[in-house]
Amino acid sequence: MRILYVLSGLPGSGKSTWGLLFNKSHPNTFIISSDNIRKEIGGKFQYFGNEAKVWDEYYSRANRYAADLKDCSVILDSTNLTNEIRKGIIKRVPSFNKYVLVIFEVPFEICIERNKMRNPDRIVPQNIMENMHNTYEKLDEDTKRLFQDVIYIEN
Repeated sequence: MRILYVLSGLPGSGKSTWGLLFNKSHPNTFIISSDNIRKEIGGKFQYFGNEAKVWDEYYSRANRYAADLKDCSVILDSTNLTNEIRKGIIKRVPSFNKYVLVIFEVPFEICIERNKMRNPDRIVPQNIMENMHNTYEKLDEDTKRLFQDVIYIEN
């Protein structure tokens, strides 16, 4: 079975940490991180010079895993803050048997503090954190129906 885990939460909410822990205990799991792809393409995690190329590669990798492997889990590690983005993932990555949305409901203040503790090249500027916080949407029913499972992570 091919399972796609879509992570959704602010920077510093624990998405990447959760993905790494999940990966350790689940064989045949692959993590696709938009930040890592930015670094590959532009040389740094905060490279935003060619977002179209970043997202094309992001979805292309997920589709390649689905095409090449009959049994795997793929984790899409990005903020995915709006219902429109969450819905769009299903359309752009249609070949999985199961879709799981993992929502990180961590208080903004905790995300801010965790963000400050990151390696300097991964810190998200305060104004961007605030914009992302204001952009975040709670899961709506239409979007929820597209996923076979929704997992909420708090703290």
